Amino acid sequence: MQELAARYGLKTVWRGLSYVEQLAAKYPDVVDYYLHGGKTAVDNAYRAVAAIFALGGDQQETLDIPSVTARVQAALPALDADPHYRYELRFGSDDFPPQVERQRLVMTWVSGHSGGGPWVAVDVIARCAATTDERPITIIGQLVAENDSDFVHELRDFAAFGTPFTSPAGAYAGEVDAPGGLGGRLDNARIMALPAREGLGANPQLHVEIMNPDGESLAAADLDRVERSHGTDGVRVVLEEVHHVFQIEDRYRLPGTSLRRTFRFADFTGEPPAAVFSTLQFLNVCQTPNTGRISVRHTPPERGRIDKAWAPDFPEEWSAGCAS
Repeated sequence: MQELAARYGLKTVWRGLSYVEQLAAKYPDVVDYYLHGGKTAVDNAYRAVAAIFALGGDQQETLDIPSVTARVQAALPALDADPHYRYELRFGSDDFPPQVERQRLVMTWVSGHSGGGPWVAVDVIARCAATTDERPITIIGQLVAENDSDFVHELRDFAAFGTPFTSPAGAYAGEVDAPGGLGGRLDNARIMALPAREGLGANPQLHVEIMNPDGESLAAADLDRVERSHGTDGVRVVLEEVHHVFQIEDRYRLPGTSLRRTFRFADFTGEPPAAVFSTLQFLNVCQTPNTGRISVRHTPPERGRIDKAWAPDFPEEWSAGCAS
């Protein structure tokens, strides 16, 4: 060791096993965290929380919102001893909590019933960028899919392009290794791959014009890049019109240049009728020999690029519906 360290100008000190044992005796929480999953720390935190909520437990006492909130805030520091993660709690009822977007959120644990009723959500947030390397959260299990089922095709799309999917109920079983006592066995579970909201790339706000062969602008629409993913076959990008009238999904096969573009109507209930009508007129002129010109929103459109995929020649019934 001395020779190896000397090559790099480092001075090494060998303290021996007794020194390590002294550290283990001085910091038993570290040993517990890495060798026993923090079981002792979690148990102690639960006892501290229970003691806080037991204070003033007189049945004659009237509990109001401020007093209950104060107890919750007093209990939270008991759960803040994890060296790698911190935990934030959310409470609600009926519909399950929505997915939140925040920096370094790596896991959300939810307790409740899918049919409704109260729920509790715990957001697990990494304390630093190295957290997931030092203490990763892992899931190991088995996903069962029947041959030639719709789910099998969804899994193939996920592998090829990163397309989101939701498994049938009971199709997954496995084990979650997570800190803070949030891991455990999963049986008869459902697994979902959610749309990727991060990594959308530069300039996700786009402006599209439909041009006739003479270069005149016939109609225009604004779109946002809302999803982007990749897999073994290529890249997938989803664009959504700003009034939610339609979505397009592009699948680029790489390293070739083939493109598959899918149009689908979205739920534009409650959107301004004039905006919806204008967008339908835009779709009505998306046909040959016209072409599309796509640019970054709020920049000169003439600086955009030509995209011939904006003339897919919709079915007659669709074009007739847009025109009417």
